[in-house]
Amino acid sequence: GFVGALALGWGLQIALQRPAPSATVPTWRLTPYAFPHLPSLLATVTFGWLTYVLVRGEAWSRQVNGATLAIFGVASVGMAGLFHGQANLSDVLAGLSLGVLWLGVPLSLASTEAAAVGVSVRARAETLSPRQRLQLLLALAVPVLILTFIQPPIAQSPTYHQFADSRTLFGVPHFLNVVSNGPFLIVGVLGLLALGRWRRRNGWPAFAAPIEERPYVVLFFAVAVTSVGSAYYHLAPNNTHLVWDRLPMSFGFMSLFAAVIMERIDRRAGLRLLAPLVVLGIGSVVYWYVSELRLHGDLRLYADVQYYPMLVIPLVAVLFRSRYSLASEVYGIILIYAAAKAMELLDRPVYQLLGVVSGHTLKHLLAALATFWILRMLRRRQPLAEAPLASAAESPGAIVGEP
Repeated sequence: GFVGALALGWGLQIALQRPAPSATVPTWRLTPYAFPHLPSLLATVTFGWLTYVLVRGEAWSRQVNGATLAIFGVASVGMAGLFHGQANLSDVLAGLSLGVLWLGVPLSLASTEAAAVGVSVRARAETLSPRQRLQLLLALAVPVLILTFIQPPIAQSPTYHQFADSRTLFGVPHFLNVVSNGPFLIVGVLGLLALGRWRRRNGWPAFAAPIEERPYVVLFFAVAVTSVGSAYYHLAPNNTHLVWDRLPMSFGFMSLFAAVIMERIDRRAGLRLLAPLVVLGIGSVVYWYVSELRLHGDLRLYADVQYYPMLVIPLVAVLFRSRYSLASEVYGIILIYAAAKAMELLDRPVYQLLGVVSGHTLKHLLAALATFWILRMLRRRQPLAEAPLASAAESPGAIVGEP
């Protein structure tokens, strides 16, 4: 748990790159960044786990006393960071929140009671109406937006464009980072061809109705275009070229999010949200680039577009059943993409370790593998027999306003 929390906090600090305030007391730092406050995160996980180990099975009064001491210890670490000027309040709150969330992982694995609670929570979640499920997503979005926008704008760091492997081969600069985008084009085209074949079969077996392919059309198109945009960016990395890398990725994230809503929450809602979510994704990149041109770059909205689905999709997968078989494949997809993000953060260390390929090149290959895993899932799955198919009110014509 501690090692995982350390990796989580370190990775987020490098990804978000919020500069730490000038501390009045010199301190050792793992990174020069402050968000989230790493000591608060680690203290929450450490004190929480020790309390669980020491007082589980004890009398209620001892459990309360242990929890009180743990809370005091964690609060002391956070206040010390504020007092010495090592972090802002939002940094500490983010560290505490992430620590609580991460602490739930080892506790749920170690406690049969926690497992029973998880089963009960999922059973309760299955009774929620589609409207209530969507309200849950909205309720989760609000604190994410508040946490994002209470901090100052985040400009794109110039160091982002300084990749570990800049070798020129066959006359192509940053050769491996450029050519490793090829798998995106292959998987994207294969996905579009498969969707066309399924459409001729009225959607079967991947979809209960042909209209449900729409988010995946956008997804595989985005992946194919990403291969071109990302290759163009890596030929000469700068903010102007980065726009063409991020644009297709942004609406690819959003189309996958719409597909998850369609299959696990409500089909009509997922299809209706597809266009607004795609517009939001594109708009987040446009807003960032315009803000950079005005010399006050702001990545906050783009960060929400990229990371909010990554946080919510696993939760939705845990709470709500899919209307299709092979629903557990989503966890493999999430793990592969998480590995891709880890390689992106560890670009230089991986290159120094392997000497042949960098972390960013591996990130491209793993992200393409995650997309291929989506295609593999679609090829093998079928609608569940007990899953309700579209009613007359939810027919394709009703959804898109056709007669």
